[in-house]
Amino acid sequence: GKLRNFYWGIALMPLVALPFIGSGGRGWRGRIFRSLIVTVPLAAALHETLGVMGWLGIQLDLASCVITSIGIGVGEDFAIHLLHYFDRKGSFEGAASENAELLTYGLLTAVGFASFAFSGFLPLRQFAGLVIVILALSYLNAMLLVPLGVRAADKLEKLVKKNG
Repeated sequence: GKLRNFYWGIALMPLVALPFIGSGGRGWRGRIFRSLIVTVPLAAALHETLGVMGWLGIQLDLASCVITSIGIGVGEDFAIHLLHYFDRKGSFEGAASENAELLTYGLLTAVGFASFAFSGFLPLRQFAGLVIVILALSYLNAMLLVPLGVRAADKLEKLVKKNG
């Protein structure tokens, strides 16, 4: 039941992201590709987070589902900001400054949530730990998968145009 809901959420992510993603000057097809590009790092981070939860013995209950959803919502910013950087600049060259800003944002957010780790209340400590794990995984996945997704989408778009 709970995992099925996560998978439905992943399947619906591109539709939810669609109105908020620019086309990168490529029309409706570019907008669809970009919504999928944003979804892939989030889906990967979600699966990795569920794996970490299983490895640490954290039960998949209502609280951990809500925490995971909050973390994914915050982590989504990394992929969207990186994609908008590409749309503005036309390439990922010089993206180190954008990466530094995103890393700073992620670290500051993680430090804010880390304050809950010192709570005597176990659910707050789990909340802090899960959000920090999700942020780290979302950042890493965005940095690795968004550039790959943009390149793959560009190649796919050229192939579609070539073949009609």
